[in-house]
Parts: sequence; structure tokens; C-alpha cells
Amino acid sequence: MYLIFIVFFFFSTSGDFIRHFNPLSNAQTELNKRYLDKLNRFETNLQDELNMKKRALATYEIIHGLNLNYAAFVKETDLKGEKLKEKKFAKKYLFPDKECQNLHVSLSEFVLGFPAVFRGGLSSDLGLDMNTLTMQNPIRNKFFFETPDGAIGSILCHMETVVLSQTLAYLGQQLDEGKSSFKVIASSDTSFLQGFKDVYYVGEDITFDFFSRDSIAPTVKINQVSMTPNYKGLHYKINWTPTKVGQYELEANIGDDYIRRSFRVIKPSLRFLENEQEIAAYLGEPLSLTVDLNGLENIRDLSFTSIGAQIKNKNGELLITPEVEGRFTVEMRSNGDILDSKSMFARKGQAPEIVLKDVAGQKTEFAKAHCLESLSANWQVVNFSMTLIKPDGTASKTKSRTRFLRNELRSIEAAAPAGSTLIFDEIRLLNSNGTSTTMGAPIFIGK
Repeated sequence: MYLIFIVFFFFSTSGDFIRHFNPLSNAQTELNKRYLDKLNRFETNLQDELNMKKRALATYEIIHGLNLNYAAFVKETDLKGEKLKEKKFAKKYLFPDKECQNLHVSLSEFVLGFPAVFRGGLSSDLGLDMNTLTMQNPIRNKFFFETPDGAIGSILCHMETVVLSQTLAYLGQQLDEGKSSFKVIASSDTSFLQGFKDVYYVGEDITFDFFSRDSIAPTVKINQVSMTPNYKGLHYKINWTPTKVGQYELEANIGDDYIRRSFRVIKPSLRFLENEQEIAAYLGEPLSLTVDLNGLENIRDLSFTSIGAQIKNKNGELLITPEVEGRFTVEMRSNGDILDSKSMFARKGQAPEIVLKDVAGQKTEFAKAHCLESLSANWQVVNFSMTLIKPDGTASKTKSRTRFLRNELRSIEAAAPAGSTLIFDEIRLLNSNGTSTTMGAPIFIGK
């Protein structure tokens, strides 16, 4: 703004005073070249930053085009002496409807790309009226009303400086000279935002804690979506749970304090504390695995499911019982959405142990036995065979189509001579999933 004040101060003076603006504009031109080079080299994957860079470069090109026209005008008119006080350039190159509209719309779109709290200052620095920012009309820039030709170049260079420097400040790039019109503060350098991380998990309950000494509520946006903070004793908190993987951007400001931070949201990995090489799953047999919950404590409604196995979760200790032989999956979920999964393989293990039980379900001897039962709750006896081997070596086999000891089997045992052996074998078992079957370990009873 100091340029503009000086211009109007010298309105009633001779052109010799205005001639000092040409060397000043040359110095600004060199500064702007550095800013432009820095902006062109700035790289980012954030769409918001790409848009800001694109807007800034488009606005700079329009202003720079006018500056080139001004340089040609100076050469053509041999601008010096009393000619410096004339006001021909603005009327010819800045006030016609097309040029006037292009400049106003470009500058306005540039200002509107910034958070609302900074638009007033930027508008003043660029000669705009806040009330006309959204208009598409050919509105004359107030910097060029009655402006002498000798000062035009410095004003255009000033506009270039504002556009380039404020864009670099917004993008978090350190400026070599001067100060920006607002402060961009890293969370590590301020108590404004507390407890910020660079990486969060899908499904994680996240709290952004903003400290406000004056109890002024911050304006907060995540990926341009406004968030409403909850107030609690000088602290304003945003509770947020991401549902998608991606790059996110947090913007917040209280007064002149402005924070713009990027962070990533990723899916957590399902890890077990046990060595994977030592994990062996057997059909129908419970396998205990402990989930590594480090960093997962704040994931909402964390649960574990499976296709092909039953899972019981006891504070991160999973009791996994495979229901099928072969490949099955263990899935980690948040609110029903799969965060990660592990593929495991179940094979048939040792034959389940079988015992004789009485009507009360207690293990017993043959005389009081009611049925055959597996010691594993995941297996149930379907049928079996009973083989009688007499002392002379002769053998006879009887098939039972149920798990119960029928009277026929009791009669065979009662008639068997001393020294005989009863063998319960070919014991077919059905898994609790209703489909898988296996054979149980035989039972030997001597008489």
C-alpha cells in the first residue's frame, strides 16, 4: 500500500518525483522472478494446493501481460519528464470493458480461493472492493483511478508480488523477503492445535483439540467440509472418524492464527503377536491368537469375523475354530467395514478323543454308558462300529447308526467271555458347522 500512498501524494508535483518509481519497479521485478520460480517448482498431490497454484499462475499471467504492455508503452511514448504525470495508459489498457473485466474477475477469483478471514486484507492489497468480488462485470480497479503513467509499472509489480508471495505463504513455503499478510503456523510451533498426528486409521475416533485463550471458537474445515467444534473450558474439540483411505487437509483459524496441515488416513494391518510360522490351525480345534492392538485402541466398534471359522474375541485374544478344511479368512472390521484380513489354512488334526458317557453326560464305564461323545464341543458322534474280539481271536462287528448304545450292543458285551476286547471304531463325527466330518479316535475296552 505504501506505493499507492506515494502515488497520490505526488499528484500535484512535477514529473521528476514520479521518475523514482521506475528503479523501484525494476527491484520488484527481480523479486517477483524469484517468487515465480519458487511457485513453479512447488509440487504437491493435494487438489486444493494444485487449484491454488493454478489460480495464482493464471492471475499472475494476466497482470504480467499488462506489465508487458506497459513496457511497450514506455518505449513507444518515450515516457519521461512531464509525460510521467499523464494518465493515458490506464485509459487505453486498463479501463476498456474486456481488459477491465479480465483483471477484476481474475483478481477476485484469486482472493476467493483463500479462507474468508484473509480476503479483506488481500482485497485491499489488490485494489478490490469486498462487495464486488463475486461480480463478473468490468469493474475498474481503484489503484488505477487518476494514476499517473509513471507509477503504473510499480503498481502492477506490486500486484504480482502480492499474488505470488501470498500464494507461497498459503502453501507453507518460506519467503526469503518480507512478511506475509497472515501467519501460517505449524502445529509443532503453537499450542493452538494440540495432539496432531500425520497418519490416522480408517474408523479411528479422532479428536482435534484447539486451544483458544480468548474463548473464540475456531473456524475448522477438513477437506473443505466445515466442522462444528464443541466447547469445554478454553478448548474447542472436533470429534471426527474417517471412513475412507486418502489424503486429507485440515484448515483452522482463530483471529490471525491460521493452521493448514495435511495428514493421511490408512487402513490398519491385522497383526498377531504370535510368530506366523508357528500358527497351525486344525479343523474343529480352537486356536488362540492375540491381536497386536498397538495403535488400534481408538478404532470405533472394532470386531473380528470370519468366512469358514467361528471367532470369539476376549479383549484382543481371538479364539478361532476352523469350520472347513482348507483356506479360510479372518477379517478385522470397523462399523461392519473390512479394514484388513488374513488368510489362514486349516488341516485335519489328530482324531478327536471319544469317551463313553452316562445319561447325565458324565464320563463312565461300559456298564453305565448311554452313548459315545467327543471331548470336543465342536464335534458330535453320528455313528460308530463295535468290534468284539474273543480270546481265541475270532472277531465280529456290529454297526450302530446312532451315537447311542442299543440293547443289542449291551447283550453282545454281556455274552462275551472273559479276556475279550471291545473296540469302538469307525466313529464318524459331524462338526458344529453342520457340514464337515471326520473320524474319532477308537476306544479299547478289555473284559
